[in-house]
Amino acid sequence: MPCGGCGCASRGPARAPCEQRPRARRLRPAARRRPAHPASPPRRTRARGERGSAGSRAAEGRGRGVVRGPAATAAGTRARCGALLVLAAVLLFAVTVVVSLSTAGTAYVWYDNMISDLGDGACRVRGGRWICSPRHVLFNTGVSLTGVLLMAAGACLMRWWGRALAGSVVVMGAGLVATGVFPAGNTAGLHLAAVVLALVVPATGFLVSGIRPGTPWLRRRRATRVVLASVALVFAAVSRLPDGVVPRGAGELVIVGALLLALLVEAGCVLTRGSRAVDVSR
Repeated sequence: MPCGGCGCASRGPARAPCEQRPRARRLRPAARRRPAHPASPPRRTRARGERGSAGSRAAEGRGRGVVRGPAATAAGTRARCGALLVLAAVLLFAVTVVVSLSTAGTAYVWYDNMISDLGDGACRVRGGRWICSPRHVLFNTGVSLTGVLLMAAGACLMRWWGRALAGSVVVMGAGLVATGVFPAGNTAGLHLAAVVLALVVPATGFLVSGIRPGTPWLRRRRATRVVLASVALVFAAVSRLPDGVVPRGAGELVIVGALLLALLVEAGCVLTRGSRAVDVSR
C-alpha cells in the first residue's frame, strides 16, 4: 500500500517509514495593492484641471472686478438702459428749452438771463434783467422729468461708472427735480441749492472719475472728463464773481453745455463699445 502522502510503497515489515516530503504550496498571485490615491481617468483629470483653471481665472477675475457670463450680460443690459436714459434725458431737456424759448412773449437774452428764468411764473425785473416765460409750467415739468430720467440712469450705470460718477449723476437728477419744484423767484434759496446739486456736484463727479477712475471702464477718456469738468467748475466759480468778468447767463450756458457733452460722450461709448467690454466694476 502506498504510504500516506509520500507516494512510495513499503517493501517489508522492517522498512522504516518513508520520509514525508513537504507539500508544495500553491503560489497565489500577489494581490494588487491599491494605491493610497488612485489615479483618475485621463478625461476626468483633464476635466478637473480645466475646471480648476477656470475657477482660478474666475477668482482672479473677481479680484480685478471682471464679470463674465450671465452677470456680465445683465450688467451690460442695465448699462445700455442707463445710457439710453441719459440720451432721453438730454433730448427731453433740449426740447423743453427750445419750446419755452419759441413761445411768443418769452423774454430771454442768452448772455444775461439764466436758463432757470424760463421757469419763473411772473413777468418782472429780477437781478437787473427782465424775466417773462409764458410756458413756465411746461419748463418746470420738463426739467423735473429730466431729473427723474437721470436718477434712473445713474442707478443703472452704477456698476460701470462707479459711485463717484454715477452717484453724481443721481444727485444731478435730484437737483433738477428740485429746480422744477422750487423755481426761481419766490423760493430763491431753495432754487440756488438745487442748482448747486444739478451743476456743481456732477462736474465734481466727472473730475474725480477722471483723476481716480473707480472702475476699469472709466480708465478710458480720462482726459476728456477732466477737461470738461474743469471748464464747468471754472465757469461756475468765475460767473459768481461780483465784477462780472463773465456774464452769468453765458457762464451758465458753458457749464450746462460741458456737462451735457460729457454725459453724451460717456453714454455714447457705453452704447457703441459696451458689447465688447469685458471689465466692469463689481
